[in-house]
Amino acid sequence: MGNSTFPRNLRGDVLALLTLLALAAGCNHAPKVRYQFDSTADFSAFKTYAVEPTHSPTLDLRVLDGKPMTEVIAASIERQLNAKGLSKTSAASADLHVRWVGQIAYDEANGDVATPGVDLGQDKPDSGAILDSGPAGGEGVPYEVAVGGIRVDLIAARANKTVWRGGVGAILKPGDPDPKRIERVNAALASLFANYPPPPHPPRK
Repeated sequence: MGNSTFPRNLRGDVLALLTLLALAAGCNHAPKVRYQFDSTADFSAFKTYAVEPTHSPTLDLRVLDGKPMTEVIAASIERQLNAKGLSKTSAASADLHVRWVGQIAYDEANGDVATPGVDLGQDKPDSGAILDSGPAGGEGVPYEVAVGGIRVDLIAARANKTVWRGGVGAILKPGDPDPKRIERVNAALASLFANYPPPPHPPRK
């Protein structure tokens, strides 16, 4: 996990680019997490939130345990925020607006690629969560893997400014039973929101 602060002049409409590098399927790799936050924000002042509808085309029509996948992910995000002491409310009265995007892609991976990487360092307006294959390495045999990523932006409603942004990426196991897949979604988002609220940051001089 890593952390950094937003530049002081960061605009609320600047979104991060999430890049997930594909690796060998079937390996037990923990989700990769990155997050950023505004060191000038008073996170103790945020008490309520509202989750915005997602625009995640690759998740459309996908179902987990009889429910739309987008609904499962949104509910998991809400549970994480509730566990942090925040309360769900209407968008009109929320302190934080929660904007999230997710993507699933099938890509070619090489059998001896060691670990995935996540790069949230590129700011690109309305980029969404983009997943890419990593560079080929070694002499392994290429084959297809499923990779997935979720990015969450927390926007201070009053200031209309992004104060926290996080991304989590992982290799997926489509063959697992739905309860196991949901468990992995929940674990991935728990690892992401372990970084909210961010640790106190010393004031800049």
